Amino acid sequence: MNSRVPIAIACGLAAALCNLAPQSGFPGGLMLSLVTSLPLFYAGLTQSWLWALVAGLVATGVMLAFGGGWMALIFLAATAMPVIVLVRQALLAQPLQDGGLIWYPVDRLAWWLGGIGLLFGLGVFMVMETGPFRETVDQVFQAVFATAEMSETDLARFQEMFRRIIPPVFAGSTMLLLVFNGALAQWIARRSGRAVRAELPLAGLRLPMAAAVALAAASLGSAVIPGDAGLLLATAAAVLSTLFVLQGLAVAHRLIGSRTGGGGGLAIFYVAALIMLFVLTPLVILMLMLLGVADCFLDLRRRNTSGTGT
Repeated sequence: MNSRVPIAIACGLAAALCNLAPQSGFPGGLMLSLVTSLPLFYAGLTQSWLWALVAGLVATGVMLAFGGGWMALIFLAATAMPVIVLVRQALLAQPLQDGGLIWYPVDRLAWWLGGIGLLFGLGVFMVMETGPFRETVDQVFQAVFATAEMSETDLARFQEMFRRIIPPVFAGSTMLLLVFNGALAQWIARRSGRAVRAELPLAGLRLPMAAAVALAAASLGSAVIPGDAGLLLATAAAVLSTLFVLQGLAVAHRLIGSRTGGGGGLAIFYVAALIMLFVLTPLVILMLMLLGVADCFLDLRRRNTSGTGT
């Protein structure tokens, strides 16, 4: 048997187990669910996107057997397909005259990630507009209304705020989880000597100034335009904000790496950032986003490295 087959099957089983862990009552099940896409990324980044597809289909079959049709369909669309698309793009390469390869640029990969995030936000928006979902939400808020003694006006305002927040938050968080799992899978693949792509330089991400202008326009529009149009603009702003969070992380990586020589300094930075992310999530994300936006106009990485030889 081709050695790739058991690896893909094992990765698919691992992804399905991670996804099913919260429902099974397994200790730490919620944390495991956050790395559901990690085995699928590993299968693809160590072999090819076709093997990520095989792993995804294996996991979908397990979900169908133990979770039912809807759960399998949601897993395929929301977990497997984004990984397959990102792996396929990440492993695109063109040959150079010297026999080397030039890999698909990380900037373009970021825009694919943004497109996936936008689709997620729109998908959540459409689901929220369906009758069964709205009925469930109304029942939940009626229960809150009964226990919290809220006025009908406050309840309606809270419902509208909930409706406007969920799609953007879901889009941004999905993008960050994909980046985390993809980067971790690539790191594991490189450490094990099985990586197809030699590097995935997220620290080199650079967004154009037009993206910063679009972020400002979408943010302003979402604040002043009511209804569904404002909600769609808020989702677009969340996607662009997440991309700038990644650029801010790239800037911090370069600045800290150039001053500490990389290695231990970067490791301390990422551990500290992860701890702060859990404790001060909104503040950390805002700071990284502003750093990324500033880099668009000030080119902080070039200013820092000019004349340093790094």
